[in-house]
Amino acid sequence: MLNLSNPQFVPILFPNDPLADDIATFTKAIGCSDYWAEVTKEYGVGSATATTPIQLSDDETLLPLTGALDDSVIQSWLSTQITAGLFGDAVSTQTVYAIFLPPGVTSALTGTLPQASCRDFHGYHSSFALHDASTSVSYVVVPRCDTLKAAAG
Repeated sequence: MLNLSNPQFVPILFPNDPLADDIATFTKAIGCSDYWAEVTKEYGVGSATATTPIQLSDDETLLPLTGALDDSVIQSWLSTQITAGLFGDAVSTQTVYAIFLPPGVTSALTGTLPQASCRDFHGYHSSFALHDASTSVSYVVVPRCDTLKAAAG
């Protein structure tokens, strides 16, 4: 189980993001807000900080930026970027990569109950082990949903 006592967000932005400045402001402010303290207290998560966002260039994106990205594709991409040292220092137990998907791109969780962002949920968080199996990577995926289009029941 991960222990995020004082997480540090590493925001990841895709090329030409019109909300880049707003995302930088948000990620720096959220971790010390009353809201953050309230929604994380039962999990033992402390105040969070944020690095300057990583602004990807077209050459660094290496993801299809249309349609839905399966979470396994996101994990593989993130693992490759981290292993290659493209996202800065080594991963710590407090690092949380915050992937802000560009407009028009959603994410999908496959499995026994397949789900899609902007339909079944907004964003999500998860973790996985790097190839060395001893390094855990925490991450958040944030799509640009106009609204949650939940299926009518």
